[in-house]
Amino acid sequence: MNEREFFQVRRKAERDTFLRVIRAMPDGKLDYKPHERSPSAGELLKTLVFEHSACCELAGTGRGEWKPAPIASIEEAASAFERHWD
Repeated sequence: MNEREFFQVRRKAERDTFLRVIRAMPDGKLDYKPHERSPSAGELLKTLVFEHSACCELAGTGRGEWKPAPIASIEEAASAFERHWD
């Protein structure tokens, strides 16, 4: 199994776990920061969702682009994650 195949197998196995983590975040708390220099919960969520999208694109096409968009709610993040899943 090469690295690309390994990544695709792991991605499929971890989908539901990622969605549970995303949906476990309290909506309305996306601006929470444990420290003034820390990224907010929304920024961390945006990174998680869009890094996954870029990695999947890279594995599928050989190209990956970083194109994050602001996340306004937990459900929006979960929808974006699912939309970029394939």
